[in-house]
Amino acid sequence: MQTSPQMADGAGAERQQYLTFRLSEETFAMPILMIKEILEYSRNARLDLTTEPINILEMVTDAFEDVKHYFPDNTRLITDIDNNTPFHSDKVRLNTVLKNLIGNAVKYKRHDAESWVKVGFRCDGEKALLEVEDNGEGIAPEHLDKIFKMF
Repeated sequence: MQTSPQMADGAGAERQQYLTFRLSEETFAMPILMIKEILEYSRNARLDLTTEPINILEMVTDAFEDVKHYFPDNTRLITDIDNNTPFHSDKVRLNTVLKNLIGNAVKYKRHDAESWVKVGFRCDGEKALLEVEDNGEGIAPEHLDKIFKMF
């Protein structure tokens, strides 16, 4: 059996163990996150609409931290949120949508560069605009018509 120069000094072997652990950790985390998403969707479908004041920056940050817990890596959260205008919405449903969008961005991140998720929000009192952007793999054209079916 041949040993590569990287493996000879132990650093390569240590890195290989780390990569194997990370792969196992991510493989294990995906089904757990999927189960949580299904349970949240089920609960969401049974609830009445309840509006309340929302701190969108706090909600975005909490959603990102919750999702990132399953995929700890170098994904960066970038926010461009105007929290000055009062915003009212259904907290449970909005949280479900945010976790789904941010979760997909983290789950389908790039592996060849630093990954990021950018969340923008504006509200003028009449309407609100929430934008979620990332530099991940993207959505295949044949799936674009299905992305909001759950909601």
